[in-house]
Order: sequence, then structure tokens, then C-alpha cells
Amino acid sequence: MLEKEFYISELVTARLDGTITESQQQELDAWINASAANRDFYEHLTDEDYFKAEFKKFRDIETGKTWKLVEAGLKQRPFSRIWQAAGIAAALTAIVFGIWFFNYKPSSNAAENISPGRNGATITMANGQVIKLDGDKEGVIVGADLTYDDGTSVLPLDKVAKTPGQKAELLTAATGNGQTYAFTLADGTKVWLNAASQITFPDDFKDKKRREIILKGEAYFEVFKNKNQPFVVVSINLDNSRNQEVEVLGTHFNINSYEDEADIRTTLIEGSVMVSITGRTNAILKPGEQAITNDGRLSVTTADLRTATAWKDGYFRFAKTDLRTLMRQISRWYDIEVVYEGTVANDRFSGVISRQSTLADMLAILKTGDVQFKVESSQGKKRLIVTD
Repeated sequence: MLEKEFYISELVTARLDGTITESQQQELDAWINASAANRDFYEHLTDEDYFKAEFKKFRDIETGKTWKLVEAGLKQRPFSRIWQAAGIAAALTAIVFGIWFFNYKPSSNAAENISPGRNGATITMANGQVIKLDGDKEGVIVGADLTYDDGTSVLPLDKVAKTPGQKAELLTAATGNGQTYAFTLADGTKVWLNAASQITFPDDFKDKKRREIILKGEAYFEVFKNKNQPFVVVSINLDNSRNQEVEVLGTHFNINSYEDEADIRTTLIEGSVMVSITGRTNAILKPGEQAITNDGRLSVTTADLRTATAWKDGYFRFAKTDLRTLMRQISRWYDIEVVYEGTVANDRFSGVISRQSTLADMLAILKTGDVQFKVESSQGKKRLIVTD
């Protein structure tokens, strides 16, 4: 059953010890170029520290004569010449096979083993203390103390060292890939963070002319109404300069401002917001409208509300969504790197899929005649290979 795998291991050894034939080299090159994981595996074998570390694992369970020769060779010869040492090719092939089989060989059900995202986040205090939030809870309330939405305590804020002379401290709430969480701010505003997102906000809005927070990524807001203290969401550029501001009094809206997306999209569900590009222009949105900010330009269009807010309700909703945009969403939620091989058509997809689906279920739905998917897992890294 593993004849092919062992044959590839023999080809790898032959190439490294210089005995490979032209036809064998063509076979091996085709295999190396077939996937990112194959290439990664081959490149690792030429790393001396990596090879020695892996060899030690196999030495502990195999003490035969040829293995001792390999060990002696590693001690006596430069690493680049160990592959040319006589009498140890069989042992080297076995080591290569073992490294590949246990660390790199793709699992046939790799996608089945990749679960969807779940609740999870951190809060970073002003003093740098990072608090990992309970994934079994649904949200956190910022008040006199930090508490979960079920009333249990996260951290008494009076236990946190304050900056001298500072009335309000800045907190940063963040989700990683494959995480989502809800936060209720000190003014009663509710914020839902999508995966790979963060907000920075004060622990108290008292004595401030406006309630300002900074957003990276995507969040849904239900703003507590206070006509005397506007609520402002600032989206920033990669260099941390201000890009877009959204000012509201009390309303429900969604902002998608991921750094790897071309646009910032602000979608209004109810109420009224003013979207402005720092130092340039602004637009006032009505419910059902979406502002699109791109490269210093601002435009307004009719929004697909269900698509814009589907993530908050636990769904992926695609409406003629292009493949690469869709893959970026999958990458964040399933915490997996997406790699394109070959000339992949940028197909468009429409449909609704639960965010609780496994990656395998998601890919089964997305498969078309033009696009194929393969999941590889190696060295703790997960890759989704997209091919034509």
C-alpha cells in the first residue's frame, strides 16, 4: 500500500547522493512540483539541523548497524557529504520515508479533521497584560469590572495598575483566525468581532466629547444611543494612519476593513451613519445602503444586508462572490493557509452554508468542474490547495 511512498523516498535519496538517473529525476521533479507540501518536505531535508533532529527520533527506536553508520557519518563528515557516504543509502531511504510519512504525508481525510471556528478572544490591558477569554462563554461586558455575559468575573479592573493621571485606559479586544466573540462596551454598545479582528477602546467613555474606537478586521455594532456623545469607528491603514471614520448617534451597522481586502465596506442596517475619508469627503448612509472606500475614493451602493451580516448570524452567504474573496473568508474562519496552483479560474459562487460546517463539508459544496480542492497538513501547518 505504501510502495509509491517508499519509491519516492528512494528517489529523494538518490537525488541527494548524486546517483539519480535522468528519468528518475524527471519523476522526482514532477512530484516535488505537484504540491507545496512536497516541495517543503524536500527543502527541509537539506537543512542540517532539521535532518539531525529527525534522525534522533528514529535512532531511538532503531539501533541496527546501518543506522549507526549514519550517526557516525553525521559526526565525521560535512552534512553536504553525508549523502555520498558508502553503505548507508538504505538507512537514509528509511529515514526519508519515516520523516515524510510521519510529518508530511497528506491525510486522506485532512479536511474532515479541520473544525470550524468557535468562540475565543483575548483582551490586552493598558499595562500590557493579556487575558485569554473563556471559549465556552459568548461575550464580555466592560464595566466597573470585566465580566462574562453570564455574570462570572473575568478580572476586577481595580486590580489592574492604572497609568498615573489617566482617567480611562485603552483596552484591545482581539480574535485570531477561527475565533469570534462579543463585547459590551462601557456605554452599553454591543460589538461582535469576526475572525482575525480587533477593536481598541477606552474602559470608560465619561468626560469624552465622542466615543471613539479603532477597528481592524470586521465587526458588527449595535450602538447605544447618546445624541450628546457621537460614537465613532476609525478604520486604519497598514501604517496605522486613519483611513475611514464612521460617526453615529445610535444605530446597527457592519464594517468590513480587513487589511487583505481591497475595500472597506460599511453596511447600515438601521439608523443613520456618516462615513468619511480622513480629510476628504463624506457620505450619509440610509438603512440598506453600503459605503465602499477604496484607494481614497468613497462610493455608496445598495447593500445586500443578509450577505453583509451573515457571519454574525452563523452563516457564510455568497452572492456571486468571486473565488479569491470566498477563500479569504475560509482562510480566516478555518485558520488555514490557501495556496493556488496552476491557472485557477476566478469562479463566482452563490449560496448559504453554516459556519459550523467542517471544512470537508464546505469544500464538498464548493467543488465545481473548474476548481478542485486538496487539504494538506504538515509540521502543524494546514494548507488548502486550490487547483484547476
